[in-house]
Amino acid sequence: MVHAVPAALSRSKAEATLFEHRWNQYVSPGQAVYAHRGVGREMMDAARQQGLVPTAIPHRKEVFV
Repeated sequence: MVHAVPAALSRSKAEATLFEHRWNQYVSPGQAVYAHRGVGREMMDAARQQGLVPTAIPHRKEVFV
């Protein structure tokens, strides 16, 4: 399954690597890959063809404090 790195942690390779480390520690084994070109793009295209991308729409709500 393919999951996006949160935007706040995808601004740099260092932040994406930190997210990858914590994901592997607390969720499951995985690898953060830049998917906008090259091998990463090919991986994303293959994942889409195989149905390995989430299709659910995340629930969002605003909270005012």
